[in-house]
Amino acid sequence: MKNIFATLQNYCLIRKRFPEPLRDFLAPLPYSPIFLARHYVLQTLKNAIPFLRHGSFLDVGCGMKPYESLFKSIAKSYIGIDHPITQGGSYGTLTRADIFSDAPSFPFKNETFDSVICTQVLEHVSDPSIKVNEIARVLVPGGTAVISVPFAWPLHEVPYDFYRYTEFGLKSLLENSGLKVIHHEDHGNAMEALCQITIELYIAKAGATGLAKLAMRVVSTGICFAGICGGKLFPSRNFLMGFTMIAVKNTID
Repeated sequence: MKNIFATLQNYCLIRKRFPEPLRDFLAPLPYSPIFLARHYVLQTLKNAIPFLRHGSFLDVGCGMKPYESLFKSIAKSYIGIDHPITQGGSYGTLTRADIFSDAPSFPFKNETFDSVICTQVLEHVSDPSIKVNEIARVLVPGGTAVISVPFAWPLHEVPYDFYRYTEFGLKSLLENSGLKVIHHEDHGNAMEALCQITIELYIAKAGATGLAKLAMRVVSTGICFAGICGGKLFPSRNFLMGFTMIAVKNTID
């Protein structure tokens, strides 16, 4: 519990450094309905930094590029690509993609990027094997990919919500594309996942203004801490919010 309180204190201290739309990505707080999910994605991305290859970065399904600042010390360039639907719906004018494309293949030459970031995107891809093949194609030999996916999450971005992944399914997908998984991290545990889904399904839409918003924040915070405490008492990996995998493009001897 000490670790989570120290983390929350840090989030409070740095939260105002970021533009409003990015605060729940880079410094989430428990009153946010998606605190647990965002917290674990953020932490696993921070933990991925030592594994990443320095140089040119590609952010696949970048949206607002919320995590670009995490990699500023190792990214000489940072390119974001996204589907036009994202600009039309998910993030609207806040979308910061450098390239919009709905083509199956990326508009880049082979072996262009040292590292590829792809967070919470593959569930929205109707044929994820094509997208993962493209990630492998544009990576240099020895280049690194960081992929995060949901395992337990309600429908979202409907009708563009196609898959949920087990760790075995994602690993198989990456390995079939010539990528070798070298690191894996869970997003929470079963108790946290259950609490996060409860908030998302039943609490988050309770109200957006006034007393309803205040009540939603109080209840969300309570459920979050119940999940964190419950997860410490009854840890289980059989049901998770998701996970992050780090994979390296195989080199040919």
